[in-house]
Amino acid sequence: MSLHKGVVSGLWRSPPEILSQIFYHCLPESDHQLPSELQAPLLLTGVCRRWRAVAVDTPSIWSRLSVKVDLSHRQWEPQAFGYDLWLKRSRGYPLLLTLFCEETDAMKIRSLLQPCIRQSRHSVTFGREVYQPELLLHDLPALQELAIQEGRNSYGHLPVIPRSITRLPRTLRSLKVVDRCFITMRLTSFGPVMTHLTNFDIATLQQPGAIFHLLQLCPNLSSLKIYVRFGYRLEDLESFPHLKIQTLHIRRQCSLAGDLSSLFNALSLSSLRVLEDHCNNGVPCFHEQLRAFLARSRCPLQNLVFGGWNIPAVTNLELEEYLDIIPSLKIRLEEDHTQYSY
Repeated sequence: MSLHKGVVSGLWRSPPEILSQIFYHCLPESDHQLPSELQAPLLLTGVCRRWRAVAVDTPSIWSRLSVKVDLSHRQWEPQAFGYDLWLKRSRGYPLLLTLFCEETDAMKIRSLLQPCIRQSRHSVTFGREVYQPELLLHDLPALQELAIQEGRNSYGHLPVIPRSITRLPRTLRSLKVVDRCFITMRLTSFGPVMTHLTNFDIATLQQPGAIFHLLQLCPNLSSLKIYVRFGYRLEDLESFPHLKIQTLHIRRQCSLAGDLSSLFNALSLSSLRVLEDHCNNGVPCFHEQLRAFLARSRCPLQNLVFGGWNIPAVTNLELEEYLDIIPSLKIRLEEDHTQYSY
């Protein structure tokens, strides 16, 4: 790190509360990066005694931890010691824990998590080799956010996880489930936890009606991100208003533009502020139904995004018709070559 002497001198004289804020902004941008002595916060503890004291005494910079448990190399004890020290420095601060599990001993992993069991935020990535993964979702009384993502080899091998979700506490507000074993699960099987969710990311829904059903089960949702793949048109649905959705992000792989038209013909989202429609195979958007949906919802929409493999074809006339409904609307067209991933 090369800095002007005056800047370095100023940093050395800064009071601890200012240094703490600076240290926080030195953290890696990614939430899922494994600890490294070459990056903050570990790097900061090796600069000088004063910086080490301030860093160790700043719980917020220890509030994100990515753990990759590797029992095969017999390094469990040094791993556990380092992770335990990190967790102690977080001092009960709400923790974002990313857990990459590729081994079989869930009991040892559970013992590692014990110090932070009542802290709130967890992101978990399961691999095929995890034995009894439900142990990692048991007894989390203050859990507010949970992400369950498929590991590299986890295809279809985690049927117990959806059942574990039914036992999660009612404090849970944000749930992300990105695993193909959820494709065939009934949404009702998630239990009463759905009622309290405010944020939900899910892949994959197999039919348009599942979106409608999901909104019925989650009356408090403010943000919904979904990936849908189907190739037939659903019969007309009864009108259904949802009062709290503010952000709706849809990524779809459909054979017909009208696949979602029945859904938007029935929906009314009076609080919607952001709507994104990304279609992987370049099928044009259902503009007529979408305009009718916006007019019916009378929502304070601020941003409308159309995305796809190629820049979506939207005529000037179609853009003007959207602006006739909401004059202050910002419309963005974007080319999107990314797969649905996290």
